[in-house]
Amino acid sequence: MKPWFTPPNWLFAPAWILVYILIAIAGWRVTIGHGLSSTLFRLWTLQMLLNWAWTPVFFGFRQVGLGLAVIACLLLVVMAFLIKAQDRVARWSFVPYALWLAYATSLNAAIFFLN
Repeated sequence: MKPWFTPPNWLFAPAWILVYILIAIAGWRVTIGHGLSSTLFRLWTLQMLLNWAWTPVFFGFRQVGLGLAVIACLLLVVMAFLIKAQDRVARWSFVPYALWLAYATSLNAAIFFLN
């Protein structure tokens, strides 16, 4: 069962394309500003790994509960990135991402509890 606030399917592709462009901008800014060994780059890398892991967990293995755990951790890492980031461009690039993830997390949670 899908929750009532599920967006139309056509919205997902443009939303994620925009989010991935913003993630790339933030990663570039962190790399040139802080280097590959910085805590901020580690947070950026961790969110990429969690982001990458969610799709096969949720859609491929159909593990909605585990998917919820992954996306909740992803949201926490993104929030930590926002708190830690001093570069304005990197930080503001992650704001729409955090908002989209909060929405996606609530959607994942609703699917978990409805099914």
